[in-house]
Amino acid sequence: GFAEMSLYAYRERNYNAIVGRTVQFDTTYRLDIAWGIPFSAGIPLEWRGGAAAIGAKGKDGFGNDTKVEKVVYTEVLATVPNTRVKVGVAYEWWHNKYGVDASRIPGARQGTPLVVAEYHF
Repeated sequence: GFAEMSLYAYRERNYNAIVGRTVQFDTTYRLDIAWGIPFSAGIPLEWRGGAAAIGAKGKDGFGNDTKVEKVVYTEVLATVPNTRVKVGVAYEWWHNKYGVDASRIPGARQGTPLVVAEYHF
């Protein structure tokens, strides 16, 4: 298995088609963690995932202050016997997606369960 953590200087630039202009955000921090932990529950499984926090990055394309973005993605995968296929379930969670204030905009908070599959070449 593995686990890692990284801290970066982060700068983002996007095109906001609603207001018709490019938005250059302030430089901020980005903290990432990632992990992959194999285990067994009668079959070989792996718990993998990652999380990130991105600091507030100034004003968005509408002139609103951005907030700290938080995202977590986690999954448990099982290898299908005698194949190169892995299948499993996952969950993705965002708070203040795109830096938008989730206390003002309900869509800036997201939680999504997923069914996932991988093929290893």
